Amino acid sequence: MDEHLPRSAAPYVVQVRLLRPGCFDTTAPSNTSSGTTFTPRGSRWTPDYIDAAADAIVRLCVHHGARYVAVVGHSGGAIFSSVIIGRHVGVIDASLLVSTPGDLCI
Repeated sequence: MDEHLPRSAAPYVVQVRLLRPGCFDTTAPSNTSSGTTFTPRGSRWTPDYIDAAADAIVRLCVHHGARYVAVVGHSGGAIFSSVIIGRHVGVIDASLLVSTPGDLCI
């Protein structure tokens, strides 16, 4: 579990951060994902990245015995989350997508 996240009041809740490729965590700058932010726009949205993130969520669920997954995505993370939801139905049970750029009603 990420020691930089606030402890949950419920002992059965596990909080995990997934960072998009090339991004870092401002509360713990040593937490940096692999990849680079200096790639052409859109190259971080490839099916490989989306599928790897969905696979990570599934693996985390198995590891922690999770039965329910809720995600919060902000800006590009909201787009990333919405694509996972559409591409991997059933992996995510609930979502809060904040400041989502673009039109998700397609």
